Amino acid sequence: MSRENAVNRVHISADCYIESGFERRVEHILSTVEASLSKKAS
Repeated sequence: MSRENAVNRVHISADCYIESGFERRVEHILSTVEASLSKKAS
């Protein structure tokens, strides 16, 4: 899976979580995913 597709899927998931009221959880998930993506990219 390309990085762009992964990011798009994360944003779609984040939208669903935010609509459910889990903003803090989303921020935690996004920061975790971004950290793992930047590790893979380097």
